[in-house]
Amino acid sequence: MYGVITVMRTSTTLICAFLLAVFARPGQASDRAFPGIIDTDDRQIVDSWDPPWNAVGKINTPSWRRLGECSGTLIASDIVLTAAHCLFNEVSGRPFRSEDIHFSAGQRRDQKIGHSVSRCVRFASDYRFKDRIQPKSIARDYAFIVLAEPIDTVPVGLLPPEALKAGLTVTHAGYGRDRRFLLVAHRACTISNVRGSLLHTDCDTNHGQSGGPLLVERDGGFAVAGVMSATLANVYNQAASPAADTIDLDAIRACR
Repeated sequence: MYGVITVMRTSTTLICAFLLAVFARPGQASDRAFPGIIDTDDRQIVDSWDPPWNAVGKINTPSWRRLGECSGTLIASDIVLTAAHCLFNEVSGRPFRSEDIHFSAGQRRDQKIGHSVSRCVRFASDYRFKDRIQPKSIARDYAFIVLAEPIDTVPVGLLPPEALKAGLTVTHAGYGRDRRFLLVAHRACTISNVRGSLLHTDCDTNHGQSGGPLLVERDGGFAVAGVMSATLANVYNQAASPAADTIDLDAIRACR
């Protein structure tokens, strides 16, 4: 099935086929006017620093018109998992300088658990920003930010590859444009299809929630199954999963 694909980002909205999205606050009657909302808006505010919410945070980058905003998750005290497209300048098509990428863990209004700038970034292999609305690039739309300073909070690990499957119940969390400084989450949504590292999900999302995790309850805790990437307007949302790759955190830390 083909439709309009929108990459979920706050800075300059990347829109295919001249789609104009009308943004709604959670619970409003115009929920379906925004393409990242499937049926009704089931996102709820999470006003907590308990795990796993303490590991989810805001990513800020410079932009030619406004501050770029995305979401990310600490998978180690010094490594943030997010969407790759969040870390590119939309005008030049080049990655932002590491020192211009900021991460604030557990942002709650004007408070946060910790903050650091990036030291370096490791992108998924074969990711191409210029092809970012193509399924092949959406499937590779994840990246790891290595922080200059670790953040003292409990990180969330990655879901093992063997546990990634269609029908998995997840929670999608992130900082949407309509709630910029409060975390929101759609609990008990579902991964409906797995195509390698490309996931289809019915989790509600909004611009700014790009890079926000799909969290799975596992062994008494949580794990990250993927990161939100794009939407096929009102049909399903698309995420990228690092579970299809072998992830070596020490090798990631060695990036330059």
